[in-house]
Amino acid sequence: MYMWLQLLIDILLRIPRTIDARGDMLKICRSQYLGNDIEQKNINDFESSYSLNDAVLWYTRDTFVYRLLNKAFRTEDIELLFQFRFFIVDLYEQLKRLHAEFVILQSEGHIITVYRGQLMVTDELNKLHQNIGGLILFNTFVSTTTDLSIAIIYSGEGGSRPLFESVVFQMDIDKTSSAEKPFANIEKLSAIEDEKEVLLSMGSIFLIESVEFRNNYWHIKLTLCDEQNEKLKSLATHYKRKIGQTPTVVTLADHLWSMGEYDKAERFYLMLLTHLSDNHELMPFVHHGLGLVHLDKGNYSSALSYLNKGLKLRLLTLSPNHSDIAQSYNDIAEVYRSEGDYEEALNLHQKALDIRQTASATNQSDLVETYNNMGLLHDFREELSDALNNYSKAIDIGLKILPDNHPQLAVVYLNIGNTYRKLEDYQHALKYLEQALNIFLQSLPSNHTEVSNTYLGIGSVYLYEQEYEKALAYYEKSLEIDRQMLQPDHPDLALTYHNIGHVYLKMEKAEKAMECFQKTLEIQNIALPKFHPHLGETYSSIGIVHEKNSDYKKALQYHEKALETASHSLPSTHKTILKFKSRMEKMKEKLML
Repeated sequence: MYMWLQLLIDILLRIPRTIDARGDMLKICRSQYLGNDIEQKNINDFESSYSLNDAVLWYTRDTFVYRLLNKAFRTEDIELLFQFRFFIVDLYEQLKRLHAEFVILQSEGHIITVYRGQLMVTDELNKLHQNIGGLILFNTFVSTTTDLSIAIIYSGEGGSRPLFESVVFQMDIDKTSSAEKPFANIEKLSAIEDEKEVLLSMGSIFLIESVEFRNNYWHIKLTLCDEQNEKLKSLATHYKRKIGQTPTVVTLADHLWSMGEYDKAERFYLMLLTHLSDNHELMPFVHHGLGLVHLDKGNYSSALSYLNKGLKLRLLTLSPNHSDIAQSYNDIAEVYRSEGDYEEALNLHQKALDIRQTASATNQSDLVETYNNMGLLHDFREELSDALNNYSKAIDIGLKILPDNHPQLAVVYLNIGNTYRKLEDYQHALKYLEQALNIFLQSLPSNHTEVSNTYLGIGSVYLYEQEYEKALAYYEKSLEIDRQMLQPDHPDLALTYHNIGHVYLKMEKAEKAMECFQKTLEIQNIALPKFHPHLGETYSSIGIVHEKNSDYKKALQYHEKALETASHSLPSTHKTILKFKSRMEKMKEKLML
């Protein structure tokens, strides 16, 4: 998660300044303080007198700037941070200028020690205590002092117990550290005098050295880190290159989409859709981004509409073999795959592959995506050898050009694991799924939907190995993320309920299984096309519950419905079709007894 916040900060700092950025910020501030005459006056003062060298002064004053900006950082309110982008850049740049002077003046030794006193809830303190040797990220600008006694006063010296603990951070900073996270003495510029204040940049990462109790407060020793570790540093560098030197609002929206923040990404794309002209050069990317958001939210009709519009706009200005055209074909194919139209999906992926192989010298990572997606299609068609062959091509290319902890590689490992599960090679399945999970937890937020998908895959391995308690535990982890990140009618949520239902079936808890399958069916009837094969699986699962309850007539009806549904999108020789036919025959035999 640290890396994604760092990249978000990097994008905010480098988005080109617009004429109306300052006005956007003040408009939001005025709306936040309607009816507050004092703050309205402060806003007017800011509007009339602010210059870029006043950023530190305004940040240290107890007014709307400090309150709203820190609220935005604390709550990770991306929209509010975006509205404050011009001030954030000014404050960062002023701190950077002061940093150079500060380091030169600190002639004695190379370590600078500063302190920060504050109140902290017990749970947060316990987390720090348990994470000694780990890292802590300050995702806002941090006010500190060179005077320990001032920090102790700010800690409250135990006066707020038991609700809050008094904490003093000791922060040891190597003054040769990277200037990308600047720090400087601001006491001559601060609105607060006599506090020997040193301001640290947002995004500063510290190693937790020790946590110990001293004279009515907790003393927490930290050491500033330049980066988290070499692997994450390599991954961050890769993403920074991808972001480029002059990111746009589209870059910010794309980044939010990558983090799984689909609603936030959508709001930025829609903002651009409203403000840009129809022929603006960014408009194809906006439509494409909205298509990806709707795809991941399970809104397949809207996804197809936006992605097709993006493709149409790209074809107006780009050559037919441009890599962006291939990307459009690839992502439209993913919509068709999600809808169960595997033939059309395969045709479009083949189009994307033909283009990408032509441009392979410069777009190798695109080939990783295409081979992975084609592998996924073969997997759904039960062509498992072809699936593994495509995944192998994706991995071979990916390991040459991507950091080995890149989430794109983890997606392929996840799919390989699921294919080995279908082949009943559970040892290899678990190996690849755990490899995927390890990378995802390093490189993505812990509540990302890819983490959920991996928990689901691991749970399924344990289900087939008849370790039902373990399977249920992993499925519940997946469900927790899905409920948090997805819409209530998202097809992936239905899939999780379906898998939990199967665990209950194996545990001979037919009533609980039926509850899960009914939830699955309710979501799928809203989210999926009428003849999607996943609906067939759900009908058949409900049939199995009726079979468990010895209601063979109803069981047969549901298995017949399953076969009718799946036959619209799967070939007659498909394993799923044969499975449904076998279950029907079994019920017919039961009814004849």
